[in-house]
Amino acid sequence: RGGSARHERVCRAVLGVVHGASNMGGGLLALLANTLHADKRRARTVVAGVYLAFAASQIAVLAISRAAAFDFWCRATAATALATYAVAGNRVFALASNAFYQKLISLFLLAYGVALMI
Repeated sequence: RGGSARHERVCRAVLGVVHGASNMGGGLLALLANTLHADKRRARTVVAGVYLAFAASQIAVLAISRAAAFDFWCRATAATALATYAVAGNRVFALASNAFYQKLISLFLLAYGVALMI
């Protein structure tokens, strides 16, 4: 496990650079997390932790480069996303079995792959 844990950290760092530079990498992160962790809760923990780093770095860049990035519509969109998660996201996640979750992730990754080829 020691070697694979080190490789996972390297993969996360590379994904962070890819995401920070291109705003892509979310699908690759989902693939990494769900390949390494069959349990949906562990996979979500990995994705949430990496997205926290993604978001923090992007917000820092925006704060330095463009104050207009924090206008009303930006804050309203963020509040809507938070409210949607609070009302529905956690409930849907809790109701989904590991098998159903893995099927949804597979469909998401398929759609992501198709979108990248278009």
